[in-house]
Amino acid sequence: MNNKFMIAIAACLIAAPAYADWRMERFDLNGDKLISVTELKDSGCKINFSLFKHADKNQDKFLDKKEARTASQYIFRKGCPKVK
Repeated sequence: MNNKFMIAIAACLIAAPAYADWRMERFDLNGDKLISVTELKDSGCKINFSLFKHADKNQDKFLDKKEARTASQYIFRKGCPKVK
């Protein structure tokens, strides 16, 4: 029983970073699991509102994890400063 428990804990520790998303960690400043235009501006990103609107598929004025991942190339990689 003890071995199974240790294996389960090890699997959780390995899987957690793989599930984490760098966009949410870096740009979701208030921790609500959504990225707003204000959060992007506060992070130093240059905002192209038409691209943000295109990325916001459900039109709620926020990017969720899936929308942010899909828009990674044209929202985050081109308009935001790199982390050093």
